[in-house]
Amino acid sequence: MLKKFQLAISKLDHAAWLRFFGALFGLAFAFLAAIYSTVFRESGNLVGTAIAASFALLMAALVGITTVPHLAKRVAFRRVRNAFDYEATREGAAYIGFIILLGVAALNTNNNLLFIIVSAMLGAIGISGVSSWLMMRAIQWRSRFRSTFSLGAA
Repeated sequence: MLKKFQLAISKLDHAAWLRFFGALFGLAFAFLAAIYSTVFRESGNLVGTAIAASFALLMAALVGITTVPHLAKRVAFRRVRNAFDYEATREGAAYIGFIILLGVAALNTNNNLLFIIVSAMLGAIGISGVSSWLMMRAIQWRSRFRSTFSLGAA
């Protein structure tokens, strides 16, 4: 049992796990800074709010910039690109524009119902994409040609 455990540990990509936990720590630190920015705002400290919020955004951006390229290298892009081949339509662009408009309105008014509507609309896009992919992957294309062809004289 111990040898199986040691074999499993030896197969791990230690650098990837180190990046993962580093990103997790960085995002937790950014979250803590965002919470402190709220505390500073409630206490009326505008400078502390700006510094903590800016630090939270910069920390999250830094984690994204340093982690995402390493994750992207591990993905087989050709397989993903071939699995999800969609074309944008005018109606889809209008739908996305309406979602962005509702998202901005939700942020401005802080209305929870608008946040729920935006999340439902985004979820509908995801469900539509996955369900269409599942349906299209089951389709099989077969073409049959006759073995002999003849040309007629006109």
